[in-house]
Amino acid sequence: MPMDTDVDEAVRGALSAFAAGDPQPWLELLADDVEFTFPFAPDPRPRMLRGRDEVGAYLRGVAAAATDRTIRSLAIHRTADRDVLVVELTVRGTHTDDVGGRTTRDTSSIAVVTTRRGRVTGFRDYWNPQGGRLVSAGPEL
Repeated sequence: MPMDTDVDEAVRGALSAFAAGDPQPWLELLADDVEFTFPFAPDPRPRMLRGRDEVGAYLRGVAAAATDRTIRSLAIHRTADRDVLVVELTVRGTHTDDVGGRTTRDTSSIAVVTTRRGRVTGFRDYWNPQGGRLVSAGPEL
């Protein structure tokens, strides 16, 4: 099993690459049975994604729709359980509306990440749906 700091750095690097539009490092960290949950996701956004294929398709779509996204802050906290970490993340992104107007906003989230043998098995993302709508282009993402 990788050292805890290795998993922390892998997650940090993968999230940074994802925010820059490259989902591949993040996809490589996912276990085959990974589950992503979004407890505050409004309709029609998904509240749960299961399996590497479903999560991968979703993440590739989000990465492709992103415009001018950057990580403003990222902190990873270890818990008493070595397979659980908490990620605090603030992303700045620009949203282009249907008439070509552009709005730049920050959105913050806290995610509970579970791992097993260096792979992400769970990602429970408590993101702000109002800010998230403005950071990701498109109503379906």
